[in-house]
Amino acid sequence: HRFFAMVKSNAPSAGVHEEINLPHTAAIELYHNALSFCSQKVRVCLAEKGIDYESNHIHLIKTEWHENCSSLYKEVNPAITVPVLVHHGHPIYESLSQIQYIETLKPIPELIPKGLEEKVAFWTATAEVEIEGGELGSMTEEALNAAAARCFGTSVAMLSMPVFLSLYEDITWGNIFHGFLVYPNFGKAFTSFIMKLFGSNFITMAPFSTKSVPIISVGRKHTRQHLEELDKALRMDGRPYATGADFTMADVALISLFERLWQGNYEFLFEDLLAVKAYWQRIQSRSSFKQAILEHRLPIMNKARARIISMKEKVPAYKDALE
Repeated sequence: HRFFAMVKSNAPSAGVHEEINLPHTAAIELYHNALSFCSQKVRVCLAEKGIDYESNHIHLIKTEWHENCSSLYKEVNPAITVPVLVHHGHPIYESLSQIQYIETLKPIPELIPKGLEEKVAFWTATAEVEIEGGELGSMTEEALNAAAARCFGTSVAMLSMPVFLSLYEDITWGNIFHGFLVYPNFGKAFTSFIMKLFGSNFITMAPFSTKSVPIISVGRKHTRQHLEELDKALRMDGRPYATGADFTMADVALISLFERLWQGNYEFLFEDLLAVKAYWQRIQSRSSFKQAILEHRLPIMNKARARIISMKEKVPAYKDALE
């Protein structure tokens, strides 16, 4: 815990750091991860703006190994988080600051239009809880419901456990044990060990099911409510996007949430919401979705989704927990 606190204390502040000069081969570089919510949002922003960049994919343990804990990546970001945007060697930390920086680099098309800031903020609120490390498991059902009701991102985060468990089934034991040596938070390294040990069965296995099933249930209930709210907004005036006629930062944030729902095979949550269903199809048709999402889906991510679908077909208790 002391070492993790030290990592946090050494974490660079948000924003551009012109005093830091990192080795670089392109004017703009992005260090990111395929599965990361924040990485997805920054990639979509860059694609929507038509900004070319050099892609530096950094693995997290859920996509293969703790590359983010490597000595090379610590030189880029001592906080070992992704994404990091680099402009002429100067790093910009924290995804919100990166998105704001991208807006200043190329103001058109405008992703945070003047006058729509509040509407955009409503859909871009980020998850308020740690998905791993025990925070969700320690919350009361009342607290879980309150957090999920406030934020679409939080409710979707609560649905991520099956995705992570399925991913861990394809992570090697060597990479899991390596986490105990390099990852500064022992609790999260141990969580990875448990997830790998039990895999997808974790969800329905006592005593874990007493925590995992209620979390998924709360996440599912409130995700459905947020989707109904989006459906109502889309139907109200026939708008094509979350805040109106134009694609904005609200849609960028929603892409990452819908992508996680796809990853976990949760499309049934909006199968009857025709406006939302059409919206998701519209989003997927955008070139930015192809460039920022489809082209970055790793084989391990596709295998994890396929395993979830297979588990639901073969194990009734697993399907009941998810649906």
